[in-house]
Amino acid sequence: ENWVKWAKENRLGLDFNPTLFSHPKAADGLTLSHPNEEIREFWINHCIASRKIGEYFGKELGTPALTNIWIPDGYKDIPSDRLTPRKRL
Repeated sequence: ENWVKWAKENRLGLDFNPTLFSHPKAADGLTLSHPNEEIREFWINHCIASRKIGEYFGKELGTPALTNIWIPDGYKDIPSDRLTPRKRL
């Protein structure tokens, strides 16, 4: 609500993005493609809630709000299995 109030006062629109990093459940580098169903479900619900926030911004401000989901899942080195995480995602 505070962001919407600020945006209205400044005649601005707002975009939103769900942060899928800097959280204990992202510590191993996987979120939406995590092999643990409980962790994967946490991130799915987080993204759904984030889309609802973006929708709220758009409705309240009368302008489209982009909800940009950047998925940081991956490995720095060459993974032994490229397909399974992609299937989960």
